[in-house]
Amino acid sequence: MSADETTQEMLRRHAEEFFLKGIEAVEPRACVFNAMESNPLELPKPPGRIFLVAIGKAAGAMMKGAQDYLRENNIKAYRCFLVTDHDNYALLEYTPTKNHERFGAGHPVPDDNGIRASKRLLEILDEADSGDLVLTLISGGGSALLPCPPEGIRLEHKIALNRLLLASGIDIKDTNLIRQQFSLLKGGRLVQRASPARVLGLLLSDVPNDDVRTIASGLTAPPLGTKTKAETLLKKQGLWDSIPPPMQEHLRVKQTEAPIDFESTRNILVGNNRMMVKAIRGAASEAGYKVHTIRRPVVGDIEVAAKSIFRKIEKLPFSSGPVAFVCGGEITVQLGDATGQGGRNQELAFRFAWSVGALRGLDLPSSCWVFLSGGSDGRDGPTDAAGGLVDGGSINQMLSKKLSLKDLLENHNSHYALNTSKDLLITGATGTNVADVQIFLAVP
Repeated sequence: MSADETTQEMLRRHAEEFFLKGIEAVEPRACVFNAMESNPLELPKPPGRIFLVAIGKAAGAMMKGAQDYLRENNIKAYRCFLVTDHDNYALLEYTPTKNHERFGAGHPVPDDNGIRASKRLLEILDEADSGDLVLTLISGGGSALLPCPPEGIRLEHKIALNRLLLASGIDIKDTNLIRQQFSLLKGGRLVQRASPARVLGLLLSDVPNDDVRTIASGLTAPPLGTKTKAETLLKKQGLWDSIPPPMQEHLRVKQTEAPIDFESTRNILVGNNRMMVKAIRGAASEAGYKVHTIRRPVVGDIEVAAKSIFRKIEKLPFSSGPVAFVCGGEITVQLGDATGQGGRNQELAFRFAWSVGALRGLDLPSSCWVFLSGGSDGRDGPTDAAGGLVDGGSINQMLSKKLSLKDLLENHNSHYALNTSKDLLITGATGTNVADVQIFLAVP
């Protein structure tokens, strides 16, 4: 700690530094390059061709990793296709060529650019033939970036469904099961479209437990379920009457689809949330903190998750010296009719600060702890923040501005609350996407 730095300032600096160390550990370019170098990929020999397809928030860096590997091995890709969100698209450094096309598209709400990208990808996949390889680089965000609706379903229908699912708070697996029913690419249909070419998926996971059927709605993996199951889920969640009528009709028509053959498909996980958590733990340990964690990812409703995290932190051995608690996962927020602005990480940070205040604090001075919750992609919900970084003074800062904390919580207006207390975590787009992490630091 520098001479002019307070304990609280040091803790805040450490929390941000450890968060960025975690992001560095799942840098997509290195993840892809290392995976290609360490796995027998069976790349095609002429006249077989390589179609390089990158999809998701980390598509730019993943594409660079694959291209660097191919270049070092004197191999050229026949076609390169990339689609990423607008924020990460703005960071792309290379210039597109005739055989290297790229698209910036809407996320988390699909847009017309996503429709154009979807149509172009279908055309490219139709070119693939026996002996070719479709090397697919997949990261989170692909569901929104490639809407690719079937006949009878329009973009506005997809947007309405997407907003409904995001606000509902249902888990990512069920969300993607439903999304798969309204796509010509999701649920393994990319593999079907590329047939008879082989498909190799290199995946950067943003979902708990790394289920490849759920990452970007399972572009290169078997479907999560059927139309019947999707209809049942929507009715169980009370969402059926809210989805557009053409989508209801689409689910009611139970035509038999040819089974997808995955025999020539292989998926390799190149990075995940556990890698990021491990790197953060290592950085905290090197800085002198006694690190505690939990093995299971933090998932489920935000109120339950916030209480669970707080209870675990309450039991830390504060008197033994500097302590850190690190965990990761992806929680859900049921927005209902709320009109506030925020995201799950901002709300979790806000709720943590609220819990400390409501329970009359941890067994620590208010200046001796910080709590960070951040999204690895640098964007938490439809805001400019990656999450929140709160400390023992956050709630008092909000109260000094005459804010009604209860109203802000009930309206899910965490962005406004944290902006008022200067507790927003701002990183900008990071180029990666492996879900969220939480970091608690304290000194006695």
